[in-house]
Amino acid sequence: MTGPRPRAEPGPLAGVRVLDLTDESAVAGPRLLADLGADVVRAEPPGGDGVRRRAPFLGGSPGAERSLGHLYHNAGKRSVVLDRASPEGRAAFWGLVAAADVIVETERLDPAEVIARNPAAVHVTVSPFGLDGPRAGWRATDLILVAAGGLAFVSGDPAGPPVRPGADQAGQLAGLAAAAAAAIALAGRDRAPGRPGVHIDLSAQEVVATTVVQTANPSRWAWQGQVPRRPGLGQVYQCADGGWVTLTVRPARRERFARWAERAGARPGADLRLLLEPGLDAAAAEPIIRSVVAAVPRGEMLAAIRDLDLMGLPVSTLADLRDWDHLHAIAEFIDVPHETLGTALRFPRSPVGELAAVRPKRAPRLGEHTEAVLAEWARSARGRDQDRAGGRDRAGGQDRAGGRLELATALAGIRVVDFCWMLAGPLGTRLLSDFGAEVIRVEAGPRAYPDVFPPGTDDPSTGAFHNTLNTQKRSVT
Repeated sequence: MTGPRPRAEPGPLAGVRVLDLTDESAVAGPRLLADLGADVVRAEPPGGDGVRRRAPFLGGSPGAERSLGHLYHNAGKRSVVLDRASPEGRAAFWGLVAAADVIVETERLDPAEVIARNPAAVHVTVSPFGLDGPRAGWRATDLILVAAGGLAFVSGDPAGPPVRPGADQAGQLAGLAAAAAAAIALAGRDRAPGRPGVHIDLSAQEVVATTVVQTANPSRWAWQGQVPRRPGLGQVYQCADGGWVTLTVRPARRERFARWAERAGARPGADLRLLLEPGLDAAAAEPIIRSVVAAVPRGEMLAAIRDLDLMGLPVSTLADLRDWDHLHAIAEFIDVPHETLGTALRFPRSPVGELAAVRPKRAPRLGEHTEAVLAEWARSARGRDQDRAGGRDRAGGQDRAGGRLELATALAGIRVVDFCWMLAGPLGTRLLSDFGAEVIRVEAGPRAYPDVFPPGTDDPSTGAFHNTLNTQKRSVT
């Protein structure tokens, strides 16, 4: 296969109406829902919202249609302009709330008012520190959130200061969590009698903190009183032509690496034979490996990584990614025409992969869909009101049971077989188990992954990562 398989239109969330009231701290979330086929409507004030005013701009020229953040994060959405300071604008706004299946917002709408107007809504509020607790009222930038969530601490050189990751990582992570929360709640709501709604209070700081579990597992502090050290970039090396690679040469691969270095004519600053000494620790091997890599061009080094079965990858610039043959082979980048701007914009594929349309729709012009959306959603709201008046659920014809959706059982009845290893896969299936899915973990006993243990034991059942990633699962070995 040379590229993504087109999914069958219109997508798994077709027919779902999403009201997008987010700022840059969560705007990526509704974009993912749009990729999945939802009708995402972004309600904006006259003159446009803050995302449209954020630099950088296409061609360096500011404008409501030219912010690169808007052009990417609002692709596939529709735009409605409402003056909520006027009675008409407020009425139209609450009409959209009443018609929506999902509301994703950073405005801190009153959940009680949303419930009163739309009992079936999945209402997701994203805020810096959540809506409860001593810091509920605090404001935050992306820099504050990556610092407060621990991501800045684990980034950068171990000897240097904490580093803010690029590309508004806190906002990207919060948006991803908001989209996942909405999808899980929809799955639970649509399988429940009466289709009840739910309010989800999402703290961006908590979301960021979950991303550092690999390098800052809290059990280290609880068990050993240690603050995890910053991992740094000790296995990133510069090649002879100025390019960079990541490289791990494990002890079992050191001999073949040394033999290759001799054949390649690499002239390290230390004797290659030192790599073959039994028991040589990683710290002593590192400068030898670094000097070998520095003696060969990156292309040659990458070929050796492949041929010697080493762990390594290129460290790519944006220009490298644009021209990388692998990304071309899988059709990673696509052109999205934008007739208003008179150009085509190059987009990466959606994070939801083959569930998304191969070619997303362009971002909307300001207010482009106001008239159409207000008419369409008003008809939907009237139909929903008629269903409620008749005491029937509009999807399944069931009697309404009342109450609110219980998220802890939203995925009850779904069975998942988990063949994953290490961190990313087990963490994903852990989230499914958190919301009620039955997760059966299939393990190979001799291939346990590296873990952190309490003092005095190495029992794999007590490992910090095991107990973080595998709660509520069942195990088959």
